[in-house]
Amino acid sequence: MKEKSSPGDFRLLLQNELADRCKNNPRYSLRAFAQHLGVGSSDLSKFIRRKRQLSEPTLIKLATRLGLDPEVTERYRQSVNGSDKVSRLDEYHQISMDQFHLIADWYHFGILELMKVKGFRPEPTWIAQQLGITVSEVNIAVQRLMRIGFLEISAKGKWLDRVGATTTVNSQFTTVAKRLLQRQILEKAMAALEDVDYERRNQSSVLMAVNSKNLPAAKNLIRKFRRDLSQLLEKGNKKDQLYYLTVSLFPLLKTNGGSHE
Repeated sequence: MKEKSSPGDFRLLLQNELADRCKNNPRYSLRAFAQHLGVGSSDLSKFIRRKRQLSEPTLIKLATRLGLDPEVTERYRQSVNGSDKVSRLDEYHQISMDQFHLIADWYHFGILELMKVKGFRPEPTWIAQQLGITVSEVNIAVQRLMRIGFLEISAKGKWLDRVGATTTVNSQFTTVAKRLLQRQILEKAMAALEDVDYERRNQSSVLMAVNSKNLPAAKNLIRKFRRDLSQLLEKGNKKDQLYYLTVSLFPLLKTNGGSHE
């Protein structure tokens, strides 16, 4: 009989489930998730952050509340029973999912950039208020950034950006993750159109009849523009705000030309 692979780290499952619920409902919290699972919020937080081991009865209870298949629950139970170690397969699964969410959810790099802003406070509640996300999303993102090696928290509680010291993320889901990221960015751009004063934003568009052969050169110009603008806005040490730049260039016609051949 072929041996079944481990389903992964149960903590990662809980983190992703909580993150998904927060994304669908900005008012959702770790406390609400704990109530749904029938456990204390403090106990759930400590387990997710690897501060506490999970007993078999509690794991089975949580898995049942989440509606997991009994066979999957049993495999999770075997992976947790008597050991907190993560197998190589579990570790690969976790790294892959971490890399996917790192790319797909804008606030991971948002937190890293926020660390450069004057007055930054390494407090989940403050970060959540600044970025407009939930405290649970901040905590999950921080744990993920630390696992990937992009963030280090010293013994004295100082947050250190380690992106430059880490190899480039190479997720097999990069294309899908980037699509999800762009969708989030466009949604935030639409919200800014309604909520942000005109003096603090610039949103414009131009409609063109184009020669498609020039698109590669156009993309290169856009890339150069992004780099030049980034260098301009990042000058100086007194950074006081985070900005997202999104440039969209896309065709309107459903065919390659204005008429069918």
